[in-house]
Amino acid sequence: SRSLIQVSRASSPRQAMAPKASPNKSSPKASPLRRNSSGGRRSYYRTVDGVKYDNALLTQAEQAVEEADDGSMSLQEAMRIWKSAKDGGKVAKIEQRSLEYALGNLKFHPDASEYIKEQLATVKQAKGSTKSVRGVKYDRELIEQAEENDTIGVAEARTLWEMALTAEGITEVDQVTLTHIAEDMNCTKAATEFLKTQLQSAKVRDVELGFESGAVDSAGLGSSLLGNADASGLWQCCKRRRVN
Repeated sequence: SRSLIQVSRASSPRQAMAPKASPNKSSPKASPLRRNSSGGRRSYYRTVDGVKYDNALLTQAEQAVEEADDGSMSLQEAMRIWKSAKDGGKVAKIEQRSLEYALGNLKFHPDASEYIKEQLATVKQAKGSTKSVRGVKYDRELIEQAEENDTIGVAEARTLWEMALTAEGITEVDQVTLTHIAEDMNCTKAATEFLKTQLQSAKVRDVELGFESGAVDSAGLGSSLLGNADASGLWQCCKRRRVN
């Protein structure tokens, strides 16, 4: 059986208040994301294998699947979840990560899965997602989060690391960004050591192959077929590597 999912008690960096938990409903199906709870206030975060996700977003996805007659996410529900993820018109890294996790752990109708993947691909390819400093591209959200602090201590460094970390590791852009923050921004010695230690042991993934090729497993095609967003991401990545 699946181990219980630990839910963090940390508050949101945006100081968002999570909704109160609804009464438990008995159900013959157990969601792969659901955490058994004794009640109380929900946390903003849900931590799975050391990676933080948006608890409210995952809960919304779980409920949509549980309430569906066929146990699959519909396109209409996927559109509602995407709307929820656009906090203030922007889909932050934790929301992106949470939707990717839901895609890998809940059942989606093909059109619903394709819709979410295409929306995520659009966000990741947006010009505003990176920030160039002296010709080097950095992750804009990480840089802006770091710039909010006059001095970056261990607590702030840990927040930055958790923003970048996914189940597959960190992206190359995030690696460069966190290295820049550790070496060139006003970090305490302990914060610099923390970031460098995490970076040394981190698994670095290609941002496109890490998500867009998620429908392909080590044996070839998995249980899902490649959608347009998957194929497009793979093709763009291959072109950059000059693979014919």
